[in-house]
Amino acid sequence: LPYLADVARLDSAHWESYHAQDSAPIPQGAFASLDPATLANLRFELLPSVRILPSSFPIVAIWRTNTEDAEVQPVEMAITEDALVARPEMAVEVRSLPAGAAVFLSALRDGKPLGEAAATALNAEAGFNLSQNLAGLIAARITARIIP
Repeated sequence: LPYLADVARLDSAHWESYHAQDSAPIPQGAFASLDPATLANLRFELLPSVRILPSSFPIVAIWRTNTEDAEVQPVEMAITEDALVARPEMAVEVRSLPAGAAVFLSALRDGKPLGEAAATALNAEAGFNLSQNLAGLIAARITARIIP
C-alpha cells in the first residue's frame, strides 16, 4: 500500500484543519474589485486552516472512498492527486487540486506575490493554468486577506 502514508497525511490534515484557529474568508466579491494592473504584485494571506498536500497517488479519491458513506468505486491508481484541506466556514472541505495548484498555493501561503507564485507553479508544472487556479482560489474561499 504505497499510498497509505499520503492518505494518513490527508486524514491528519483534515483533523488539523478542523482544529485550526477560526478565521473568516474574505467575500468572493472582493476579487472583482481588484485592479488588473496590480494583480501580479498582490499577496494573499490564506486561512489558518489551509493545508496543501502534494501526492503521487489519488489520495482524495482513496480518502473519500474510506471516509464517506457512498458506494465504493474503483480508484484509478495511475492518477496523481494533490489535495487542499480547509475550513472556510464551519465544515472542513477536501478538494482535489488541478495541475500546479499545490505549488501555486504553497507559494502564496509562503508570502510570494501572485505573479511570482504563478511563475513558480508554471516552472514546476507545464500544465499549470493561472485562470483555472485563480478561479479555484476564489471558489475555495481560503483567502483571509489580500495585501497590496
